Amino acid sequence: MNKELCFGAIPLKWDGKQWLVLLVHHRKGEYWAFPKGHPEAGESPEEAAKRELFEETALRITRLLTPQLLWEQYTFIQAGRYVEKTGRLLPCRGRGRASFAKP
Repeated sequence: MNKELCFGAIPLKWDGKQWLVLLVHHRKGEYWAFPKGHPEAGESPEEAAKRELFEETALRITRLLTPQLLWEQYTFIQAGRYVEKTGRLLPCRGRGRASFAKP
């Protein structure tokens, strides 16, 4: 089994009544997920998370909601092989043009 580590964000917005979360739609897999990706050489986890959020959503983090990275872990099949992916995610508020959909 291949193992992958990625970093990203959980972008949240308070609309006065409830928290809204931003997910990105991945066309290749036809699924929704938090914006995340693989770190570049020399990046810290926080730097990678901020870069991935901006690359995928054009949002910049304005406030971290906790200093701790949260974890998500899942397994999927890619090219006939199992991949175990671990994501480390920053809960945050951001500023930019991305749309937060209401439930």
